[in-house]
Amino acid sequence: MNESSLTIAPDENWLSRSEAAKYVGVNGESAIRAAEAKGLRGTTDPNGQVWHTPEALDAWTWRVKAPPPAQRARVLRDAGKARQQEARARERKEEQEAEREQAERDARQAQFMAEWDADRALRAQVKRKAEEMRAAFLFVHMDEYTAGQALGFKGFAAGRKLRELVQCGLLRQFESPREPVAMMSIDGLREVEAPYPLCFGGPFYLREDVLGLRREAAEVARQSLTHAPEPVRAEAAVTPKKDIVAELLQFVIDNSRRP
Repeated sequence: MNESSLTIAPDENWLSRSEAAKYVGVNGESAIRAAEAKGLRGTTDPNGQVWHTPEALDAWTWRVKAPPPAQRARVLRDAGKARQQEARARERKEEQEAEREQAERDARQAQFMAEWDADRALRAQVKRKAEEMRAAFLFVHMDEYTAGQALGFKGFAAGRKLRELVQCGLLRQFESPREPVAMMSIDGLREVEAPYPLCFGGPFYLREDVLGLRREAAEVARQSLTHAPEPVRAEAAVTPKKDIVAELLQFVIDNSRRP
């Protein structure tokens, strides 16, 4: 049988094989199939259902007596109603499919937004944590430049002198912890330690050590100058306090090197 492919819904006038058999008065679908094998043309829809038009059936030569016109009209009316019901069923199915697809899209969008909000919340949380850690660390520690300035050390030699005070046991040196960051992984966004420090400018020194050492050095200098000759006191009076502290600490460092 030479059949074309149907890409639209069946027309209300199209008849199925069983309906075609009633329309022409033959005994069942087998007679229609036999006619198809001999050349009766029909149209096959994507589901494999074969449809015939009344015009094609009327043009075919059948070896049976045609049913009365009233019966044929009834078959066409019933077939038309069936096509209408099938059309409504298809429309409803298409609507349900469209609703299902929309629901799936909405669910995916909602999941995406939930994940997006969760990621933003985690990033903000980790950022706040890093800021709080940084503030807490810098509250207790001084960076190398600030510690050197506090003790009166100047220039690039300040870092070396601070390390020598550490060796003398007068300061404690620390490195900055690593900064917590939110990083994407195969398990999703999670908090990890970054490869860079939380605070730059290290090494760091305990603020209480630096300020305490400065106070002690200043007090030693004050007591020493009390009994110093007048020219020494006069010179100290015009010398910045930081310079006096630095000179005294340098004296401590030099004495520590002696055997």
